Amino acid sequence: MRKAKVDNTHGPIRDALRAIGCVCADCHRHGDGFPDMFVYDPVSGASWLVEIKTGNKKLTEHEEAFFDTFDGCDILVIWRSIEDALAAVQNARM
Repeated sequence: MRKAKVDNTHGPIRDALRAIGCVCADCHRHGDGFPDMFVYDPVSGASWLVEIKTGNKKLTEHEEAFFDTFDGCDILVIWRSIEDALAAVQNARM
């Protein structure tokens, strides 16, 4: 297993979500294409498996395989910024 790398937006996204009451579990060390984070919003009851990418970075081969396996799973998402994450939570709370 290779050493897990974390995109530079990972920490700021996690911290912003926790600041608004979300529960975040870092999963990036799991590897094998598993998403970087599990996020639960107790206000809305919504949850997401989140792959965090910076800018235009693409999914790795393992990540693509994971996404293909769970095609149609509406909680499997890619967030590229704090704004993406906060918008998802805000939409779930409406």
